[in-house]
Amino acid sequence: MKDLDEFRKLMKEQWQLEKSNRSLVLMGRSLEEILAQAAIELSLPIHKLDYEVQTAGRKGFLFGTIGQRNWRVLVYPARKHIVTNLNPLQHVAGSDLDADEADLHIDKDGVFGFRLTKDGKVLLKVVEPQGNGKQVVVAEVLQRANQARSIPSLKEALVAKIVEEGNGIWVEVADYNYNTSVDYNLSVNISDDDMKATVTLTTPGLGGSTVSYDELKQALQRAGVYHGIKEDILNDLEMNPVYKTAILVAQGTPAVAGENTRLQCTIDSDISEQNIHVDAKGSIDFKRMTMIQSVASGDVIAKVLPPTDGVPGTNVRGSMIAAENGKNLSMNLGNNVALTDDGTEVVATSNGQVIFKNDIISVESIYTVDGDLKSHIDFLGTVVINGNIEDGYEVKAKDNITVTGSVGRSQLTAGGDIIVGNGINGNKYGDGVQGEAMSFVKAGKNLWASFIQNSYVEVNEMVIVSDGILNSEITALKKILCKGKRAAIVGGRIRAVEEINAVVFGSNSGTSTRLEVGVNPKLKDMLKHHQKSMDRKQTALFDLQRIVDNWSDAARSRPLSPDKKKKYDEMIAEVSHLKEQIKDDKEKITELMEELSNKHTDAKIGASMRIHSGVEILIGDSEYLVSREFNKGQTFYLDEDMIKIKDYEEITDDITIKADNDKRKRYTKNSVKLV
Repeated sequence: MKDLDEFRKLMKEQWQLEKSNRSLVLMGRSLEEILAQAAIELSLPIHKLDYEVQTAGRKGFLFGTIGQRNWRVLVYPARKHIVTNLNPLQHVAGSDLDADEADLHIDKDGVFGFRLTKDGKVLLKVVEPQGNGKQVVVAEVLQRANQARSIPSLKEALVAKIVEEGNGIWVEVADYNYNTSVDYNLSVNISDDDMKATVTLTTPGLGGSTVSYDELKQALQRAGVYHGIKEDILNDLEMNPVYKTAILVAQGTPAVAGENTRLQCTIDSDISEQNIHVDAKGSIDFKRMTMIQSVASGDVIAKVLPPTDGVPGTNVRGSMIAAENGKNLSMNLGNNVALTDDGTEVVATSNGQVIFKNDIISVESIYTVDGDLKSHIDFLGTVVINGNIEDGYEVKAKDNITVTGSVGRSQLTAGGDIIVGNGINGNKYGDGVQGEAMSFVKAGKNLWASFIQNSYVEVNEMVIVSDGILNSEITALKKILCKGKRAAIVGGRIRAVEEINAVVFGSNSGTSTRLEVGVNPKLKDMLKHHQKSMDRKQTALFDLQRIVDNWSDAARSRPLSPDKKKKYDEMIAEVSHLKEQIKDDKEKITELMEELSNKHTDAKIGASMRIHSGVEILIGDSEYLVSREFNKGQTFYLDEDMIKIKDYEEITDDITIKADNDKRKRYTKNSVKLV
């Protein structure tokens, strides 16, 4: 008898060997289909197989072609089956194995059965328990024998020995008076489609024999059943016959139809598998959960898989069942998608969102939210929100953003235009122009809004507002135009290259309002950045050079230690590096100053009704502080580097919003609407 450690090692080695030698990797449309095929190839019943799912399958749509994923499963003989073959548990029953080995034990009670042969012999088979299963009890064996009228009295010692050995072998224990006239009858029935075979046994009379495995097998062969025979069922019937009931003993292998032409998505079309973002407190950040699957023009969104041949099946008679091959189907393609020249891939022909609808795959360049925004958006196209954007959201669009409602303290970034129907309110709190938390809006082209309050705005073309701007920092590389009865600019810093125009500038309370035109504000910011950077580096260079000079003086009287020499060399290198950076800053400053010297001499600032005192006017490098209130329309302009004033000049620009379909959205003081 092996000791426990040796047995554990033996079990592991045997299982690993069996798994590696007889494992299969199979693919199919269902787990049941794969296990049925594995049972045939490994010549084992399904309940004696173990498997590991490598890729879980899922059903598709578009007639099962979109989003479909086959199962991929590693199948091998079950541990239960291997342990049974080794029959080792008789040596360690009841032992406390380690936790990592506990799954090698299958809890199964011991079983026994009698068989009456046609030559008048009584046979007994005892199978020992597995794992923590119950042992066969000698008294139960004797009791069943006494209840069977055909079995004579048995010797208890002989039965006890067989129970103790439990080797699963039929052992002769007695003789009985065999009567052939009362034997059982066995009938085999094959289904009409030849895919199932059942056997039915009649109850034998007193002195009749019981069925054996060989007799069952021979009966099946006589009936023409050769394939899909369930060996374990035959063994069970031999040991414990079931009478007057049709028992399934053979099952054919169905044919597997080939797959039609289908699309295999190369993007993650299953939003249920999206990443879940958790904040520092352990809560799910629902704002960061988005349902958009964006793609860029030219991206491969699906592969076209050719039809496959079907796999023939076999019925219980051993005849082949023909399988239908897959069909070559044409693809239903929607907007903004196309097949590659070789017909093997589907690509996007436009930036946008992948849509699967009505069995058609397409890419839509517009993403629409019906209602208030509930999550962040980052989309390679146009975003339309038919509702509000409350505080704390972020929307990014490569093209345009349209919001029919209002925008709170959020961030909007678009490569094209941004249109906000009911205005932007950043609800500023804190000190400074921007405050601690403001709305941030950045557009590659224009911004239209009813009003802008407590916000930071940066656009490459024009800002157009109907109800005015309050306490905001606005930068536009063309114009800032406020057109409406109450279109006032009050507080903040407003900068444009060509023009700033409104109804009223400033307020009675003297709120600091600064208006700047005539130069590119971005270039001006860059100049200030490089000037500050150069100042910091010059200060650092001065301090570092003084230390280097002191160390150089000290080194003349006494050599520096190795550590100090290394530090000295590092400082020399840093001095050289700072000088190079300062040189670069000077060159950039010179370049920017040259660009800024090209002033827009026709730049102007105008108010159609009133300009309050305290408003700062800056055109180019010239400044003008409004010291008295103007109660009529005025326009400020530059004449020979001096700011001058003339009668108000009306806005001449077309400030309607051009839609993509060349219709126009007429801008009003309340909202943006289609005409």
